[in-house]
Amino acid sequence: MPDLSSAATLAGTELMGAAAQRTRSLMPGAQGQGAQTPGTQTPHPLQYTAAAVPTATSGPVPSSGPAPAIAAGPQLALCGIHKSWAGRRILAGIDLRIERGEFHAVVGFSGSGKSTLVNIAGGLVRPDAGEVLWDGRPIDGPGPERGMVFQNYSLMPWMTAHENVALAVDQVFASDDRAARRERVDRYLALVNLSPARDKRPAELSGGMRQRVALARALAMEPSMLLLSTDCRDSAADLNGT
Repeated sequence: MPDLSSAATLAGTELMGAAAQRTRSLMPGAQGQGAQTPGTQTPHPLQYTAAAVPTATSGPVPSSGPAPAIAAGPQLALCGIHKSWAGRRILAGIDLRIERGEFHAVVGFSGSGKSTLVNIAGGLVRPDAGEVLWDGRPIDGPGPERGMVFQNYSLMPWMTAHENVALAVDQVFASDDRAARRERVDRYLALVNLSPARDKRPAELSGGMRQRVALARALAMEPSMLLLSTDCRDSAADLNGT
């Protein structure tokens, strides 16, 4: 199970400063290689930064038996992704591989395909060509192992903050009893400092608070990976204290 308190901090700024970063261009057919040499094709305007996530402990980890088996290869792989909207090419030949324990930031100007790429990784949008693999297997839609935080928050306006988080918890942990599910929702709202606002609806919350509800909803599913179609700048200051 991932360290969810660290995952919440990922939405702030501390993790970026702690990790050594490398920037590569996402090029058609780049196959994950480095930036192009002079005289080659102009880079695609979409870039990503990858950084190894620092571990919470240092030194050798005490052994208590055989280590659990970990699947070989990247946890998430986008292979030869192409996507167009209304006849306009948005993504072309995108190759991206995310290993376990890595943090990736996709950067680019407005309309360059950042959200489209994240939505494809989350299984919400199908590429025109190419495939998305999770642990080496093609995905055919969204899954609780990939928690999504959307750019527009995607909260149900008639539901309270608690009810919006519970909507996901009730689906993923349907076999748990009602009290356990309620406790889980309360715990993740507290993680993002929203316990006092648990009974407020989105219209009564600031933009940063809505973003934290969306983050709590994603974290409450205990995903293996977080996919954020937003920079979380509105909630970073609030999360730094968690």
